[in-house]
Amino acid sequence: QAPAGLGMTYAPLLKQPIPVPEGLQLSWSVTGANNSGLFTLRAVCANTSVPLTLESRVISRTLLVQEITRIEVRGRPVSEVGAIFFREEQAEFKLTFEPGMQGLAVLLEDTDAPVGMVYVPALRQLTDVPQGLTLSWNVTGGKVSGSFALKLSCAGVTTALTLTSRVMSKLTSDAFESITLNGETIDDLSKPDLVFFRAGTHVLELKPKSGGPLPEMKVALIAGDINPNLGITYTPPLGESHTQDIPENGSVKWTIIGGSQSGFFDLQFKFTETDEVFPLPCRVLSKNLNDEAEVTIRGETVPAEGNFFLRGQAQTVTLKLKPGSPLDGYPVTLTCAIKSGLVAANVVSVPAFDAEKTTHSWDVTGSTKSGTFQLSLTGKDMTTPITVALSTLLSASIEDEATVQLDGSDIFWRGRPRILTLVPNTGSPIAGAPVVLRWVTGSGLETKDLKCSPELGDPTTIHSWTITGSAEKSGSFLLDLILEGSNIPMTLSTSVLLSSDFADEVTPKLDDIVIPIGGAVFPGGITHQLTLEPKANSPLAYMPVSLQWGGSSSLNAEDFKCNPNFNAHTLNLQWAITGDNNKRGDFSLKLLWIGLSEPMLLPTLKLQ
Repeated sequence: QAPAGLGMTYAPLLKQPIPVPEGLQLSWSVTGANNSGLFTLRAVCANTSVPLTLESRVISRTLLVQEITRIEVRGRPVSEVGAIFFREEQAEFKLTFEPGMQGLAVLLEDTDAPVGMVYVPALRQLTDVPQGLTLSWNVTGGKVSGSFALKLSCAGVTTALTLTSRVMSKLTSDAFESITLNGETIDDLSKPDLVFFRAGTHVLELKPKSGGPLPEMKVALIAGDINPNLGITYTPPLGESHTQDIPENGSVKWTIIGGSQSGFFDLQFKFTETDEVFPLPCRVLSKNLNDEAEVTIRGETVPAEGNFFLRGQAQTVTLKLKPGSPLDGYPVTLTCAIKSGLVAANVVSVPAFDAEKTTHSWDVTGSTKSGTFQLSLTGKDMTTPITVALSTLLSASIEDEATVQLDGSDIFWRGRPRILTLVPNTGSPIAGAPVVLRWVTGSGLETKDLKCSPELGDPTTIHSWTITGSAEKSGSFLLDLILEGSNIPMTLSTSVLLSSDFADEVTPKLDDIVIPIGGAVFPGGITHQLTLEPKANSPLAYMPVSLQWGGSSSLNAEDFKCNPNFNAHTLNLQWAITGDNNKRGDFSLKLLWIGLSEPMLLPTLKLQ
């Protein structure tokens, strides 16, 4: 099974049944094409259930062609010029490989290297390409300048990767009085970092130290190792043919106009007499930070409607660079503006707000109160910040933010929808926050016995749920509400699901005999036992109920003795009733459960 892009060819063809010959050996001629990659070969026999599996790979005989995806020195890609190291200065040399190279052993060596070169780890050691597909060496340049080659080889590959390299002198800052860009001095000449802005006009100025080695020499501004076409213009132009004389007292200048694209690039001062260069790592940025990056919170793009924070829980705010942006390591400031319900001390950041940072990641934490705030990020010397959509700070406990309303009581009737609504407390900004309605437990019911829109367990910003119980079953259930990301739920009152027909829930009996629909005789002077026998899983079995006088044309409640008394609530579901032996007539009784508005009417009884 090889990806189609590998272009593999096989003779004989794959997926063709082939009988095993007497010699018990089968062979195929496999030819790799121009692409590299991993693939699997499987041999399947009709009489076995487990195939023979052979993990395979295709790699190029020339490592440089396809197997190395990136070569870097000091974190920057190596150009056609090759790898450049400076005298007695350490730099990381890193190789990134194609996936097909994982697990293969490679060997790095040098040829004709200047004296004093140091490599950690040492050269000429077989090293397996790791799962991360990168290998790196810390290389310290020798004591003298010179050209040499780095050679990477791999067993079975006939042509190694040969990388032209060199060690060169780096002019020290002692030779310069200053290097300025638009009048601002570059503070650390050992690690210069020149920042240009798109379409902006910039003046690069080199001022030599009086009495130093530079006056009366010639200098040109030339392109360095990284030189993409960013649309930049230079006056005088780049190149050794456009040298300027360095005065004893004064400076040399170049006017540089940024193009319409962002990116890294390198410039160099080239001193033609000594053939030495001084590197100037550069970048072009937009003055609008939105062109360079976007903001993520908890690793996700911030939605237009904003983001929610929970008190005491840090969320990581990250500036995610857009493809090709050279913003990495550039100073950016995160600020926080309070919008409602909070004071500045309620929202803090590590690193702190209002401080330029080059790490581009902040842990922001809210506390104490609920309210709204707005984050914004501004790059150094930029004019347009990234303004993040409004952020809302809430308590992790949803009970601090809202109450629950259910249209009526906690009683659900089979097959009838009920609406559960989360109502914000006064001043709470919970509206629009993702909230989850969850099933906790049930008696006689399972999660599938409730239909809910939005569905149980799904975060929603609607804060209103239509809940419909089963049309076939009764029971009780418990739900809770929780803010997404919180661990503090609001547990709702136990709800019951009942049939609107009491006969589905309980069976009334008189003296252990089911009372017929047409009624029953109730002899006077004798104590009778009225009982309710709950059906399986009926919530009426544990709901307080009272036996009440229903009515009669010839009798009244005082003609009867009842224990428990009429209208007294009980969980026993059994009453001892005695009628006056001197009275006669029809009468009715009814049962009323707490929480129910309608009573259950018992069949008519005849006192005689």
